[in-house]
Amino acid sequence: MQRLIFWGTIIGVVLIVGLVIDQIFYRLMRLFFDKHAATVIRLWAFIATVTTITISGFWGHYITRTRVYINNVEVTSRRLPEAFDGFRVVQISDFHIDSFDSECEMNVVEDIVEKIIEQKPDIVCFTGDLVTARSLQLVPFCKTLSRIAANGIQVFSVMGNHDYADYVWNFDENRRQQDRDSLRLMQKEIGWQMLDNASSIIRRGTDSLVVAGVENIGEPPFTCYGNLKTAISGVDSSLFTILLSHNPSHWRMEVLPETNIDLMLAGHTHNMQFSIFGWSPARWRYSESAGLYQDGEQFLYVNSGLGCTGPRIRIGTRPEITVITLKARI
Repeated sequence: MQRLIFWGTIIGVVLIVGLVIDQIFYRLMRLFFDKHAATVIRLWAFIATVTTITISGFWGHYITRTRVYINNVEVTSRRLPEAFDGFRVVQISDFHIDSFDSECEMNVVEDIVEKIIEQKPDIVCFTGDLVTARSLQLVPFCKTLSRIAANGIQVFSVMGNHDYADYVWNFDENRRQQDRDSLRLMQKEIGWQMLDNASSIIRRGTDSLVVAGVENIGEPPFTCYGNLKTAISGVDSSLFTILLSHNPSHWRMEVLPETNIDLMLAGHTHNMQFSIFGWSPARWRYSESAGLYQDGEQFLYVNSGLGCTGPRIRIGTRPEITVITLKARI
């Protein structure tokens, strides 16, 4: 019922906004044309708008949404040990695995896993929102996702705002906690290492780098579960550090002003699942909405995600697998 009320409200708002725009457009036309001509223009504008939205919707659902692309990025740092020069990090984010729950789309997840393995990464980092509502959504995909770790690839994972069952309205707090525990357990069973406010050291010879992760930290209304101080407690600050944090807002909120973390990996925005000529409305909401950002010697990469929330549509923003190659600067 609550879902029906939600979507009913959305549709109602869209209709009201559409009617307002229609009236404004018609009155503007009346400034230049007589009543008959303005009505004809208004009709053709309506037909063109509906046609464009319909075609874009079908294209975004059946084509763009399932065409995963590989985005290659380089991050160069003087703090990176030479032993890690060329170290390859694959980042994936915002799977919203139920986006691919129809029988004909489960092969999309298989294709994503195959593409990840083909990159021959040193590590894979997943930056949250594995499911959209509850842990059961992951069950049909566990065997497929387990292939990444089964190929000898170390996978690190953190929780996103959708991974806490906070959007299942009829769950009490005890049921939510059980669901969270279930999701964590399934990830461990498929070979993914959960970094719940924790860190892990990767060594090459006598050199090391750190991969740290926090549970979800973001601006209201998103609930904050993470603790950065706990995550990097005991970590040598001289070591090159990669931080997994779901929401890119965390970068300016805490990472930049309080740490020297070298590279933060985030997702969350999906780039609003919409982009035209490189512009997305996500820029209105987030200072860093998609792609690579740098502030001094610190970097942030925001992945546009693999799945969808809301309408299962991606227009101009394809599902993304990011391959980040670390380069040592002498």
